[in-house]
Order: sequence, then structure tokens, then C-alpha cells
Amino acid sequence: MTNQLVLRLLGSLLGLLIGMAGLAQPVPPHPDNSPPMENFYKMGVPSVDSLWTLEEFEKVLKLLRKISGIDKYSLPRQASPYSGQLFAHLTNKEHMDELIDTTLDIRLRIGRLQPSLDLVSSLLNLYVEYSGEEERFGAEFIECYYLIIHFTNNAVLLMREFEAKIGPEAKNKGVQETINAVQDMHADTVLGLLDILGEYRDRFDEGLRNQLAQRLTVLLPQYWVQLVGKDQRALLQNIEALQELPLSTTEATSIRTLKVELSK
Repeated sequence: MTNQLVLRLLGSLLGLLIGMAGLAQPVPPHPDNSPPMENFYKMGVPSVDSLWTLEEFEKVLKLLRKISGIDKYSLPRQASPYSGQLFAHLTNKEHMDELIDTTLDIRLRIGRLQPSLDLVSSLLNLYVEYSGEEERFGAEFIECYYLIIHFTNNAVLLMREFEAKIGPEAKNKGVQETINAVQDMHADTVLGLLDILGEYRDRFDEGLRNQLAQRLTVLLPQYWVQLVGKDQRALLQNIEALQELPLSTTEATSIRTLKVELSK
């Protein structure tokens, strides 16, 4: 893994986080025009009974970009009776677990970091709204964002494995810069998730925010251990800042629970 690759990784992530700033206002009801699974299969989508290869995933994203250009409401949707199965497969975290599969050559896995980030970035970009006052795909956005955090978490684990594998060479300045950059990328995505309840909360309806707050009490302790000291402190500070906002009862309870759990 080279410093150039890290710059590309961070550049892709930065584009996502900047894009979040374009979202605003509560979500109205929106139609589900997505076709049934059988139609997606006819359009060339691989079976969802097994994990896809990078190439298969890229093929599906190419198809979905075409669909989005015609009617964004026809994209696969979370919990849809027509396309929910496909959306669940698109956001299946197991697609990112190959990065930490130690039965595979570590050089192969490092080589898949950038293509994997390109995939999760492209998936989120299908649902994000860069203009207008309405965020119509809040539920899908959040699920795609969970997938990105899982990717960055696994990227950190992969870099730690790499660091242990090369031994003394890990002290090389370039190697350390690479490892630190991936670590920072993970911290930024985790903190970005909190922004959905904070800075950008008005773009999501209360029901979605409540679901997110409750889920954070389970998710963040899992990803907490991959954060270094300064990032853990930053996360706690952000959680404390959230408590100053006019939270719903569910949000406030979940945030208090999370703070207690992470302060142990």
C-alpha cells in the first residue's frame, strides 16, 4: 500500500463527508417504484443467495446508476416488498469482511482497499441528495453509511495486521503515515455518523433518528476499540455535545446509555 493509495482513500471519503452538508430538512412520504427481484435478475443482477465479487458488485452499481438517472425512486429500497432483499444484500457487511480474511494473501487484500471504498462510496452516492430541501432516502442513506463504517473498521484491522507482519519496517515514516491515515479515516466516519443526530439532524425525521440512536448503543462500542486515544476522546466530546440538543426521549436515553458504556 502506497501513500498515493492512501490519498485516494481519504479523497474518496472526504467527498462523501462534504456531500453530507448538502442534505437538509425533514423527509416527506416518498413512493417506492422499485421493480421486483425477478425484474432485477432479468436486468443482470447476480443472485443474492451468495456474496458478490468486486466485479459483480461494480456491474450492479453500473445498472443502478442507469436506473437512478431515469427514476431515483426505482432504486432498491430498505424493507421494500419489491426490492428490500436486493437492498439488504447491497449493504451486507460481509462483503467487506474479505479484507480481514487471514486465509487470503495480505497483499491481495491491501490491493482491494481502494476498489472496496469505491464501491461503498458509489453506493452511498446513489441515495444522497446534493441539492434541494428534501432528503427522500434517509433510511437507505443510514444503512449505506453503516457499511462504510464497517469498511473503515476492517481497513484499520488490516493495517494493524500489516504492521505486525512487517515487524521493524513498520517504524518507517511512510508506513506509519499510511497506517495513521487509515486510522484517521475510520475516526472521521464514526464521528460523521454522530453528525446525523447533531449538525444534520433536521434532514432526517424523528423516527429515523430514534432508530439510529438506539442502534448506536450497539454499534459504537464495537467500533470504539479500533479508535486511538485522541479519537476516543473526540467521540466522547461529540456525544456530550449531543446532550445539549433538543433530543427526543428515545435519543436522549440512548445517548446517555452510550456515554456510560464508552466511559467504562
